[in-house]
Amino acid sequence: MKNRLQRVNELLKRELSQCIERDMEFPGTIVTVHAVDVTPDLRRAHVYVGVIGDARQCSDAVKKLNKNRNHLQNEVGRRVVLKNTPYFEFRGDDSVARGVRVVALLDEIALTLPADPEIQLVSEPYRDEWDEEDKLMDLEEEFSEEEEEGEEEDDWDDDDDIDEEDWEEVDEEADDDLGLVFGADEEEDPWDDGGLLWKKDEEDEDDDY
Repeated sequence: MKNRLQRVNELLKRELSQCIERDMEFPGTIVTVHAVDVTPDLRRAHVYVGVIGDARQCSDAVKKLNKNRNHLQNEVGRRVVLKNTPYFEFRGDDSVARGVRVVALLDEIALTLPADPEIQLVSEPYRDEWDEEDKLMDLEEEFSEEEEEGEEEDDWDDDDDIDEEDWEEVDEEADDDLGLVFGADEEEDPWDDGGLLWKKDEEDEDDDY
């Protein structure tokens, strides 16, 4: 039930705003519908309107709306299908005007008053903390940069180790190749007679004597 009343309130607010803007004129003022409050039996609706102007203009606008109540009810009844078209009762709502006046007064006060030194002193106790936080952030950045540089150096060291191992394997393979090429003394020499020719020459010399 509550949600249904809220939907009806919003619907009536929209249709009333369009009808007032289209069919009525308020010279020198601006009239807007702020809210609509329908009774649970949908027989009455309190319409709160805001008028930008002085007190007399606001009173005249509310009187004019109540005077044209029947016309507005008929227009809304043709657009909104309800069992009973509520009886509109217009009331002035000066909340917007009061808000505008308050904001204007605050602006004037801010322009006329000098800068308050106490407001500046409020942030003083926190400046040391801000400086410490900045220093900590700088130290963290330096530490992270050093870690990145250390990781890069470790990568280069790993590359050097790999290169040394590769070179050792290459050296071993080269030694094996050299052993095969220059190790011919280990193989049998086809011109080597094992000293037999030398011994035979000695025997021939002994026979001559």
